[in-house]
Amino acid sequence: MKNIAICVIAFMLLSLNNNLLASESWEQLDPKIKNIINTPYGLIAGEFDDRIWLNPYNGIYVSHDLGNTWIKTNGLEGRGVTTMSFDGINTIYATTAFEIDGTGGIFASSDGGYTWQHLSDVFPFSGGIIKAKENLIIVGKRYNGAYFSFDKGQNWERPMPDETNTKTIFSISMIGEKIYISMASNNYFSADNGHTWEEIIGLRNRRISSFAEYENRTYAGDDYLGLRYLVSGTDVWSYDSFFDGYAVKDMIVINENLYVAVNDIYGNAFVFKKSGVDEGWESTSGNTITKVDKLTHVYSAPQLLLGTHYQQGLKKYKIEQNDYNSKFLSLPFEIQNTEDIPLDLITSYFDHEYPFLGYGFYEEPLSRQDTILNFMGIRDKQPFEYYSGHNGIDFKLAFGTPIKAPAEGNATYYFCNSCGHTIKIDHLNGYQTIFMHLQGEGLFTSSSSPIHVNEGEVIGYVGLSGKTTGPHLHLAVLKDKNNNNSFADDIPDGFIDPFSWWADYIQDPWPNFSWQDVLGAHKGTVSPYLWKEDFSPSTKFTNNAEVQVSYYNRSLELPQNATKSGVTIRLSPLGPVGRTPENLYPVPKTGTVIDIIDTLGKKIYEITAPATITIQLNGVDLANYNADTMAIYHFNAEEQIWEILDSVFDPINKIITAHTSSFSAFSVLAEKYDIQAPRSIAMLSTNPLNGWFVGPTNFTVTTNEVADKIYYKIGGEVEWKEYTGSSVSLEVPGSYAIQTMAVDFEGNYETPQEVYIRYNPNRKPTHTNKALGTSFSIANY
Repeated sequence: MKNIAICVIAFMLLSLNNNLLASESWEQLDPKIKNIINTPYGLIAGEFDDRIWLNPYNGIYVSHDLGNTWIKTNGLEGRGVTTMSFDGINTIYATTAFEIDGTGGIFASSDGGYTWQHLSDVFPFSGGIIKAKENLIIVGKRYNGAYFSFDKGQNWERPMPDETNTKTIFSISMIGEKIYISMASNNYFSADNGHTWEEIIGLRNRRISSFAEYENRTYAGDDYLGLRYLVSGTDVWSYDSFFDGYAVKDMIVINENLYVAVNDIYGNAFVFKKSGVDEGWESTSGNTITKVDKLTHVYSAPQLLLGTHYQQGLKKYKIEQNDYNSKFLSLPFEIQNTEDIPLDLITSYFDHEYPFLGYGFYEEPLSRQDTILNFMGIRDKQPFEYYSGHNGIDFKLAFGTPIKAPAEGNATYYFCNSCGHTIKIDHLNGYQTIFMHLQGEGLFTSSSSPIHVNEGEVIGYVGLSGKTTGPHLHLAVLKDKNNNNSFADDIPDGFIDPFSWWADYIQDPWPNFSWQDVLGAHKGTVSPYLWKEDFSPSTKFTNNAEVQVSYYNRSLELPQNATKSGVTIRLSPLGPVGRTPENLYPVPKTGTVIDIIDTLGKKIYEITAPATITIQLNGVDLANYNADTMAIYHFNAEEQIWEILDSVFDPINKIITAHTSSFSAFSVLAEKYDIQAPRSIAMLSTNPLNGWFVGPTNFTVTTNEVADKIYYKIGGEVEWKEYTGSSVSLEVPGSYAIQTMAVDFEGNYETPQEVYIRYNPNRKPTHTNKALGTSFSIANY
């Protein structure tokens, strides 16, 4: 029998080899910490040791450094802390095992576990399970069912069916307004925060350790055997055979991943991860046994998954946000200055809610038709952020900038009136990149048949073709979701953001969005980070110590004890800056988003001591900015206005600094010396006769000042061309407009000017108009 057991263990371990993660494994922390919760005050641990003859502490510990060190608060000392819960606002609740001075049961703390208030004497027992959320508290105990308070413990009710009042509560799971409670053989569900209940018939006789909602499924972990799930819109629970022989101890959803802690009767114990309902399971520790009973998520840099075990104590696992194995793209354009970053060139972002640009079979909700959610988690309205439904990234680049293949693949040409001259590259790895608004001249190929292109080869030049108001590159990325070597059936649900999703304190809505239209069922796609170079935000965790965080030319210094516990600081670049005060303009390469995030993943908008922001302007051309008006501004999100900070500008070292206790977006703003665009004039070589230009006719374009570039477009052409100074001949008869547009060296673009003409080189006039001069011009001043 012993040999059979050994063979079973060996087989099970061998079967895991195809489901291993090659990344981080679990690290042992404090073996005495076996019961923790995450709060804004830090990690809180409760000790329960019934070996009274050893005189155990049996009280509360707190950690401000992610569980590496622990200090006693002396709170609840000697009472034996069995379970704890944080209400999401400011109160920690705990159940205790031992009475002291005639009090026991439930206690509450609002100062991080240092002082405690006895909550109620209503319960004829000590210990139990407790879960809290805002005003709701649920307490469950062996043979006593569940007690509910909807007013933070002032009054207690029993809203569950009467037959449950003598049952043992095994687990309580809170997910939004939904609550799941498991008993010895029955499981119940409430969709209204615990006011009404119904039994989950499909889980009868199953003791469920935890519930989790993940994508379109509800998962139930069986403490005896296996994992079950219910697909939304159905009423039949299915069994996941991967977990044959395993008891599920706990589950947790973090970002786009589901983690499940399991063990079996042979001592094998693992934590598995799933990155999508259609993906397989992977072990977070290879084939190394990892004993964990409870899972806790901690937001930090990097994010952590903490696990506790009743024998082995506390362990941690580092969560990598991006799948860096997907990195294969180089930048498709050259960065002129080593201090520059491509994110400062972004003028329009990928919309992570509804990237339905050009898709005619489904419309985003009316409430979102003028908003966009970018990869930094910033949602705003047009014209302050562009633009709703956008399915790619727009980079502001100079006309004629060479665009290079970011990776090798097969290139094809494509054209449409909105996208203009376009090159698509199938990289033969399940991804396609799309480059729009290129010039018609100098394309790598003009054929729809694939031609191999090497990484770094020029595929075209930034132009003004298609629907565009200024030179830029529209870059889109498609994923071949069904691996059928075609991207035609992956629009729009296969569009992804090559910068991934940086706001890892909230879920990316796009991969979790599904819909049905006339083309069938669709579901958004996870956006992996695809760039070889790391442009991701600068993040750093601090346990209340003084810290400095820098992102290229921007930096923040946070003083000691500026927050009540450990926080993560994130610096990200801010793209287009809108809503600026009158006569003030954003200085390039200074827009910054600064987030202070607690361990629960919640933003902190105010700190108790001012921090210092420093922005280095060495790489910025300041010639057109009035230095006397230059200052760092903070965006007040509530008032939707930019507020000036007391700033100091060092013109010699080109450094500007300011202090702030409030956090959101920041930018240097200043007055400009020159804000007027040049004005262009289209001058035709002949005079009109009876309203028609006849015979050979050409035109030239002049401006009222020296311009950096001049562009023109004739008739219904979809591409603006650069005017080089030579006269342009009219070749197509008809009635149409000649459009001109000039831009100066400060980047001030003229509103396109239009001259409407009628041209027929073969038309004979019925009479001759009086000559007005040697040329005819129409100026739009």
